[in-house]
Amino acid sequence: MPTASSCSPVACSDNDQIDSYIELKMTEVVKFEQTPHPVEYEMYYSA
Repeated sequence: MPTASSCSPVACSDNDQIDSYIELKMTEVVKFEQTPHPVEYEMYYSA
């Protein structure tokens, strides 16, 4: 796998786009992981 210093401009651009997409999706994953399931919410958080 090429390093950042040895990759072509196109490959580096693709890597930047992929890294940005992964960062964007990881925010959604974290939100999903930290949100309780409706049944869990009903069991523990409802009054």
